[in-house]
Amino acid sequence: MAESTRKKQDIYLLGQPLKTAILGNKLPAKGEVMRRFLYIHLLEKMTVRDSETAVIREVFPIWQRARISTTQEYNAIKKLDDMFKLWQGLKIHSKRNQMLKDIQEDRKFLLAQREPGRRGYMSGIDKNLALKEARSYERKRRQENYKLKSVQAQEEITAGACSAEIKHSSSDSLSERAGVEKLLSVPKLKSSTGERQATAVHECLLEWNLEESVKALVFDTTASNNGKKNGACTLLQQKLGRNVLHIACRHHISEIILEHAFSACMSSNTSGPEIALFLRFRNEFNSINQAGYHTIMNDESMNSNVEQHKEGIVSFCLTQLEQFQPRCDYRELLKLSLILLGETPPRGVRVLQPGALHRARWMARLIYVFKLYMYRHQFLLTRVEEKGICRFIVFGISVYLRSRFTAPDLLSAARHDLLLVKRIQQFRDVDCEVSVATANALSRHLWYVSEELVGAVFFDDQISHEEKVLMVDALSVESKTTNDFTKRLQMNINDISDEMSVKDFVSSNTM
Repeated sequence: MAESTRKKQDIYLLGQPLKTAILGNKLPAKGEVMRRFLYIHLLEKMTVRDSETAVIREVFPIWQRARISTTQEYNAIKKLDDMFKLWQGLKIHSKRNQMLKDIQEDRKFLLAQREPGRRGYMSGIDKNLALKEARSYERKRRQENYKLKSVQAQEEITAGACSAEIKHSSSDSLSERAGVEKLLSVPKLKSSTGERQATAVHECLLEWNLEESVKALVFDTTASNNGKKNGACTLLQQKLGRNVLHIACRHHISEIILEHAFSACMSSNTSGPEIALFLRFRNEFNSINQAGYHTIMNDESMNSNVEQHKEGIVSFCLTQLEQFQPRCDYRELLKLSLILLGETPPRGVRVLQPGALHRARWMARLIYVFKLYMYRHQFLLTRVEEKGICRFIVFGISVYLRSRFTAPDLLSAARHDLLLVKRIQQFRDVDCEVSVATANALSRHLWYVSEELVGAVFFDDQISHEEKVLMVDALSVESKTTNDFTKRLQMNINDISDEMSVKDFVSSNTM
């Protein structure tokens, strides 16, 4: 009876569990540690981690008495946990008896071969065995290839990480290299003042030994970034001790213009992050018959305001759709513009579910307003809302759309900004309030027609050779600005006439 009870308590491959604590003057073996651990875990019903901790704390004093240094407790616990997982893996096959059968067959074969004359002989190829071995070989080969690829990939990553350090050559020779973008730092600032930003950037440049390599500063047009006295760009330029180019984000500038146009057209009382009209439209969109949309061509008053621009805008949208667009909503805006103008996009008409509408996504306002106009006969709008939507659409299509999608092109920035100025001035005959609001906004952001940056149009293919010759002549003209030369054009937008071109903004400061 006692013998059967002990057999029931036997631990696979280890024997009886160890009930008493590990004591004595001998270093414990792995088997003893595992037997003690499994007793605590299986019979005393403690968790795996608690059992491992208890056993390690039992055996550590034995090593300490022997003056043998030990690893940290958490490392010892991890080793014991690995042993436990290995034992669990072996225990899974505890009922397996095929291996025993194979051993018995091999034993009989060995004894038979030891007999005089060695009975038995080899016959032909065992096809079943050959097939099994072929599958086994192929599986092992794939595993080896996978391991080799993993090692090679890790070596490439390590090599890339090691080559992140910038090394300067003492030689004057030049060699062609592949450019690699790298994020140098993401400093944590207590506040986003211009001084803190400038200091953080300057320290990063010093750390990477790049202070002399800075040629331009790229930024959003906020007071903390480009303030005349305390802006981060101004202060950083002072720390560098030399003049650098100021490259303002053109997308941000276009968003500011669109914001002022929206405020002039739509009298929204919502002060939160969302716009109530858009939220209501999004909630009711599923109940709208999406095939029953209306275009500008169905409205005589709207059609008369955009008719003269239609051909150029349609051609522009189709060209842009053939090019890569970084975001899906860029393509959506182009397609909606074509639909409103009575055209069919290349892949047919498809109106997407209205998406995010918070105030930080300025382009979403134009997308929402386009859809509101298309389904205004199925969605309840007040007279004021419908009028504001129509005003905003006319501005968006005839004035704003082209400037939005040409914003990334630095070389043609001055030319496109002048075209935008002239379109806004001409729009005064259509909607004076919107024209004045957007003109005032743009007049504070004429960065790319400044005397410094206007020189980029020398590389603009759309500028004629004759115009560039006149620009070269203008390089000898003395600058009209004062000593406190700013990085953006300080000029009333109404003083820019239709006859003016980029050559009128070139001066000796352009070099």
